[in-house]
Amino acid sequence: ELRMGDLGRGPGEGPALTFEAPPGTAVHAAAPGRVAFSEDSGPHGRQVVIEHSGGYYTAYAGLGSVEVRVGDEVSARARIGDIGSGSQPPALVFEVRKGTRALPPRSWLGL
Repeated sequence: ELRMGDLGRGPGEGPALTFEAPPGTAVHAAAPGRVAFSEDSGPHGRQVVIEHSGGYYTAYAGLGSVEVRVGDEVSARARIGDIGSGSQPPALVFEVRKGTRALPPRSWLGL
């Protein structure tokens, strides 16, 4: 079972990106894959982890609502949920992993 805490450290403590946005802003999958984890989990709030081919994972934290379940197959840009109001300011934390190794996430977003 994978969680954001298993995948990496908290916001600002690794290569995760933080995107501030109003609560209710849609969050979409960065790439196609299978939902490996979806839960309300501690300081990161609701989280979704998507497993991609080649041992890659993307993690999304700070969600208010989640529209996917563990085992769901998602396409690139599929809506997985929206940003919640639990953190101040409301924000999405996005992280990429290859196994347990954190990777710079910008290329996954075309940045």
